[in-house]
Amino acid sequence: AEGFQYASYPPANWRLMDGGNDGVNWFKNNAAGGFGNSSTSSSFDNYNNDTQGNKDRLLLPVMDLTSFSSATLTFDVAYAPYSTTDYLDSLLVAVSTDCGSTYTYLYTKYGSTLATAPANTGGTFVPTATQWRTETINLNNFISSSNLLIAFENRGHYGQQVFIDNVNLRLNPFTAFTANNTTICA
Repeated sequence: AEGFQYASYPPANWRLMDGGNDGVNWFKNNAAGGFGNSSTSSSFDNYNNDTQGNKDRLLLPVMDLTSFSSATLTFDVAYAPYSTTDYLDSLLVAVSTDCGSTYTYLYTKYGSTLATAPANTGGTFVPTATQWRTETINLNNFISSSNLLIAFENRGHYGQQVFIDNVNLRLNPFTAFTANNTTICA
């Protein structure tokens, strides 16, 4: 479980990948948290930055899921498109079983399909408590993986901020997920 409440960012063993090498990436946002239950989240600012569709990623630790019979990823998201037709940003969730050499996309939303709030051209979007949605991704096709990497990917087009919070990996059988279940790709 990760709610982005700790001082360090990215969280321990998480990594940032700056797709355009432009110095613009995911950051800890102290303006809003999921459903108003906290004041922090992870965010990508597409409003003040035109990353031209670069694949900027927030990477979870590489995980060994071989001892589980099922796995589900849930997270909260908030986004207001800049308009209904222009500057549409995307949020994708991808998985890799080869340390990021290749990815399989399990979640792809942009513009109105990503939106949790009406279009906002009047300044940088900051969600209210009611402008969040919880997403669920089934990872059962990857429970045989001893090397699963999950990535949140922003593809910005100078639209608006996208927020994620309360990232949870639900495993069956339930057991505390420890550092023994994680590795770092070289």
